[in-house]
Amino acid sequence: MAQSAPVKVGFFFVFGVATLLIVYELLGGFELFSPGVSYTTRFQSTNGLRVGDPVRLSGMDVGRIADLRVADQAIEVELRVDPDAVIRADSVATVKFTSLLGSNFVDITFGSASAATLPPGSRIASKEGADLNTIVAQAQELTTSLSNQLGGLMGDQEGGLKNTMTNINGLVSDIRAGKGTLGKLVTDESLYNELQGSFENLNEVTQRMVRGEGTLGRLATDETLYVRLTETMEGVHEITQKISAGEGTLGKLVTDDSLFVETKELATSLNAILKKVEKGEGTLGRLVMDDTLYDEATEALRKLAKTSDTAEDLAPLASALAIGAILF
Repeated sequence: MAQSAPVKVGFFFVFGVATLLIVYELLGGFELFSPGVSYTTRFQSTNGLRVGDPVRLSGMDVGRIADLRVADQAIEVELRVDPDAVIRADSVATVKFTSLLGSNFVDITFGSASAATLPPGSRIASKEGADLNTIVAQAQELTTSLSNQLGGLMGDQEGGLKNTMTNINGLVSDIRAGKGTLGKLVTDESLYNELQGSFENLNEVTQRMVRGEGTLGRLATDETLYVRLTETMEGVHEITQKISAGEGTLGKLVTDDSLFVETKELATSLNAILKKVEKGEGTLGRLVMDDTLYDEATEALRKLAKTSDTAEDLAPLASALAIGAILF
């Protein structure tokens, strides 16, 4: 049975309304067909927040903005969220940006697990988010400041580079003119000639050494010194082996303990003798420590000197008596 025109119009009308509602829902409108619970929160600035913008729980979509109104010098935002979303008493709501084009959303933190669940209709604590305009202004100020600093730095560097290049040009000119040590090294050929002569002499000395001429040449080419040194080292090695084996006088001095023992005993005996001498014991001790012998020796020398003087005085008389005895 064919449908009448009014029925067709009514059908398309209903279909169109349903389509509009579905599109409204998909584009972020208020959830007409979804159950939800309401919460409120307040901000000093919503940064362009609009009805229908998302509500997220730590980044996950759980609802949308239902209403915005002014209340007590603040913007009160009504949130319509999923009933399964758990909002804690210490959860915090913040307005955040989805992009730099101006899309915003309200993000709610989980809160602590030990905190109580916030009942529907309650107010969620809030925290002011970053203002896009403020961020852009700060970025502009930072860009301007960096531009000024870089401009000044480039200006200073440009002046410094000019001075440096001027100094380098002056230095190169002096070098080309042969001024200074470096200039003389670059322009004066005498150093080159001297170096060439030194290399020639060194080459000649090397050739003579290769031919075995001179002392260095003989040391470098003649094996006699090497053979002698080898024989000497073998002899030294043989001697050290004999010394280690205790052979010979030096070997006995190194390995035999008897000499050490005898030397120690001699030192002990000598020490005992010296102690006796210090005490004045024995002939040597008396000679060293007793002053009587010194006094007696002094007296004897005095008497001997007196006797000598007397003999000299009596010498003429003795001569006369001897002559008289001969004559008579």
